[in-house]
Amino acid sequence: MGKVCAVVLAAGNGSRMGGEIAKQYRMLGDLPVICHTLAAFEQSVVNEVVLVVSPGMEEYAKNDILGKFSFSKVRDIVTGGRQRSDSVYAGICDLYKKIQKKDWEDAVVLVHDGARPFVTPELIGRMVQGAKKEACAIPAVPVKDTIKQVRGGYVDATPERSLLYSVQTPQAFLMPVLWEAYGKYYEDGMQLTDAGAVTDDAVLVERMLNKKVAVVEGDYYNIKLTTPEDMIIARAFMERKGKEPG
Repeated sequence: MGKVCAVVLAAGNGSRMGGEIAKQYRMLGDLPVICHTLAAFEQSVVNEVVLVVSPGMEEYAKNDILGKFSFSKVRDIVTGGRQRSDSVYAGICDLYKKIQKKDWEDAVVLVHDGARPFVTPELIGRMVQGAKKEACAIPAVPVKDTIKQVRGGYVDATPERSLLYSVQTPQAFLMPVLWEAYGKYYEDGMQLTDAGAVTDDAVLVERMLNKKVAVVEGDYYNIKLTTPEDMIIARAFMERKGKEPG
C-alpha cells in the first residue's frame, strides 16, 4: 500500500458561525471540534497529516491542540492563505517536499474540512480505496430536499432530485493528479474553465484536467459545522453517540 497523507483544513474564520472563536476550535463535548476530526485520522489508514491553520494561529495549534492531545500522525502545522484553495495548496506543497520520488506516483492525499468532526476511519478508508481505483474520488449522499435553481428571486429550474448529491470531505486523489490540477489552476491565473468558485478540490480536477471524479458513499452524519444551528445538531449527534452500546 502506498503512502497515504491528509491535509486537514482549520484555516477558516467561521464568519457564518458568529462569535470570537473559530468553529474548528469550539468545544464539542469534552474536546475542541478539530480534535474530534484529527482523532478519526489518527485511527485510520492515513500515515501522515498536515494541519493547515490561519495566520497567527500556529502557536495556538501547536500548544493548545497538539501540545495537549496525542496526535502522532500530525507531522506539520502549515499556515493557510486567503482562499480555501490557497490553504489546500499550502498543504500539498508541504507534502510535495517530503514525499520521496519512488512513492510519488502511488501516494494518496485526502483533503478534509476540519469542521467535519464526525468523519470516521471507515469513511476515510473507503475514500483511500476510491482514489487508488479511480485516481480521484469524493464522498457524497443523495439530497433529501427538492432543489430549486433560483435567478433574480424566481425559480429558474428544478433539477431532477435523483441526480443530485450533497458532496462532503475527505476528498481523495492520487497525489500527482491533485498536484497537476492545482498547478494548472495557479498557472492559469486562478481561473476556472467555467464561472464559479473553488468550493472543493474535485472541481479543479474536473475542469483543469477534464477528468471524471468517482463518487463514493458518504455519511449523513458527516456534517460540516457552518452555522449555530449546526452546533445544536452536532451536540445531538454526540449525545446519541454516547448512548450507543460499544
